[in-house]
Amino acid sequence: QQQQQQQQMEQVVVEQGQGAWDVCNTRGVTLDELADLNKGVDLDNIQPGQQLVVPQYMSISAGEGYEDRSLSGSRASSSSSSIKSSSGSNLSSSSSSPASSGRGLSAAQAAHRALATGVAPLDGIVAVKIQYPDALRTMTGDLKNLRAAAYFLSKTEIKFDLVSAVDELNKQIRLEFDFTREARVMDSIALHLRPIKDRVTVPRSVPGLVTPRLLVMEFLEGIPLTDLGSRVQGLSEAKKRAAKKRILSRVSEAYGMMMLKEGLFQADGHPGNILVGRGGRIGLLDYGQSKQLPRDQREALAALVLEMVRGNPERISSALADIGVETEKQDPELRTEMAYGMFDTRGKVDPFDPNSPIKQSAISRFPADMFFVLRVVQLLRGLANGMGINDFSSASQWAPLAKEACRGHQQHQQQQQQQQ
Repeated sequence: QQQQQQQQMEQVVVEQGQGAWDVCNTRGVTLDELADLNKGVDLDNIQPGQQLVVPQYMSISAGEGYEDRSLSGSRASSSSSSIKSSSGSNLSSSSSSPASSGRGLSAAQAAHRALATGVAPLDGIVAVKIQYPDALRTMTGDLKNLRAAAYFLSKTEIKFDLVSAVDELNKQIRLEFDFTREARVMDSIALHLRPIKDRVTVPRSVPGLVTPRLLVMEFLEGIPLTDLGSRVQGLSEAKKRAAKKRILSRVSEAYGMMMLKEGLFQADGHPGNILVGRGGRIGLLDYGQSKQLPRDQREALAALVLEMVRGNPERISSALADIGVETEKQDPELRTEMAYGMFDTRGKVDPFDPNSPIKQSAISRFPADMFFVLRVVQLLRGLANGMGINDFSSASQWAPLAKEACRGHQQHQQQQQQQQ
């Protein structure tokens, strides 16, 4: 709440071809937040040139006209004079000069302000993320090579629209190099996952210490999932398995909530971005690679999840079509196998297996918005396989969330009908 109070707002102009979710995706906010800030605006029918209100991050070099009242008086003087990184080095400097020509805050002022207003960690320990020089140019070159390889494979080996997948990756990765967007996404997801904060935690950024190439955030304690095996060797096999199931369930629960409740989700959940804290509490890191699902795709995903739980091939095939997946053959059994392979951890996708459904029926079209959902499910399946858990179904766990999303869809339709 304090963090939201410190935020300022700004207006953005809708560009040609943009919808509400495009604005959300580039600004790192959810559709619900955008709607709350733009009451009375029909976000389903926004037009080019229309202005929308979005949150503005108070970065080190931003904030024209901002008066830093927190630096005056006893509150500021009683605060610590610096914020330390996880290595213990001082983050703030002795200089108190403004960041640029008298506008905004210097790093030292921002550190004082964050501590004085309570938006920084009380112990002053933070993690600092810094962007490498020329990182975007290097990544752009890699993606060009990857696209060429994807084109070759899709024409020779894999009957799947790999080129569109790489194009979507290219679009999202470019957003990853704006740390102000990452901070906004991270803080939004932290807010949305608050109902399960006893099981899953997300770091918060420190307002005023965020720029496009620098991100200061709360430091999370925990063991990287990649190192956990060596830490539990002394446990019995039964306790190990119980711990693995608890970890997998909590990670999957968090992704289900992100994708099905708000549609804004972290799309890079590999083991290196997952920490395990005391009591099995999960810490999710790195929000640069994130995605905002459009409302219709979120609702279509929810419907597919429910149909996969029910298990009727005809209805699963139909739900897969509603998402926008088009295949060479319309065999419901074959499409059902594809659905489980792409959108549930109990399935399997091996495009090089001659018996794979993709080999038997090419996927001629796969919606771009679903590529990162597909990636999340594959990462969860990889975690399950690595842990030796073969009976876990993400779709079954997500069913209550999917039902809630479908109810929300019905309510939205009713509201639209009443407005008409």
